[in-house]
Amino acid sequence: EALPGDGYVRVAAEAAGRTAKPLAILANLASGVDRREAALARAAGVPVLEGTATGLAALAGLLARRDAAAARAVPDPPPPAPPEEVRARWRARLAAPGRLSELDGLALLADYGIAVTPALAVAGPDEAVAAAERLGWPVALKTARPDLAHKSDAGGVRLGLAGPAQLAAAWAELAARLGPAMLVAAMAPPGVELALGVVRDPQFGPLVMVAAGGVLVELLRDRRFALPPLGPRAAARLLDRLAARPLLDGVRGGPAADLGAVAGAVARLSVLAADLGDELEALDVNPLVAGPDACLAVDALVLPRARGSTATPAAARS
Repeated sequence: EALPGDGYVRVAAEAAGRTAKPLAILANLASGVDRREAALARAAGVPVLEGTATGLAALAGLLARRDAAAARAVPDPPPPAPPEEVRARWRARLAAPGRLSELDGLALLADYGIAVTPALAVAGPDEAVAAAERLGWPVALKTARPDLAHKSDAGGVRLGLAGPAQLAAAWAELAARLGPAMLVAAMAPPGVELALGVVRDPQFGPLVMVAAGGVLVELLRDRRFALPPLGPRAAARLLDRLAARPLLDGVRGGPAADLGAVAGAVARLSVLAADLGDELEALDVNPLVAGPDACLAVDALVLPRARGSTATPAAARS
């Protein structure tokens, strides 16, 4: 049945009948299309989108659906899981009473193939110097007080300590305020600070998070989420959605980060989330330092899931 009139409705309907490509009418203003003409267009199978912002958002969703379908057509398997005994050991540890220390968190990441900065627990200044000699100068000194999740906020981190005298002075100052339990860690090479995490959503279960990292993570709120597990290409696409993503390409002549290593770390964390997410309230990696030659997890906080808990954890920490 022919459409009345000679205007854009007829043109759109005729064009839609000649192509398999999606076709829509987009009006700049909401309610900017005559209701009768809009009904005729929709009856002919031509969507009518009213309002520039919402219309373009709809078209972006259509393109995203196309890209997701194309991505699913290309195999992108997640990295292999660690041996079953590793998974069973961590499930038992997460289910047991007691806190997990930063060293525990770093060991968990390392068991799932994520590179971490070496660190040693120390209980006195002489042990700290011996640890620094073993790890190599310069080093970082961090409080290991178990009730402090936000070490930087508490002034509990000293970086770039280049010798025994600096380390001893930092030890004395931190011990006086925060107690003698501390870690000596190797310094990570320079790079872009990201944050990774596993959070538990009451509807979807464990989710993988990527975010701009460092002490401003909560202020910037530049973060994205995905269901695990992820292959490396899916992890790279997740990173591409960050506002901070251009920093990984290098800034003002600086070197670009190893994007493959960063995407690999995200993918490996997603395997951890798929394996252990039901035992986790949250897992935080902040910062993950992405440099040209390495991608290293510097700090890790692991919160086991409380038995019977249904609370939704915070998405990230500083």
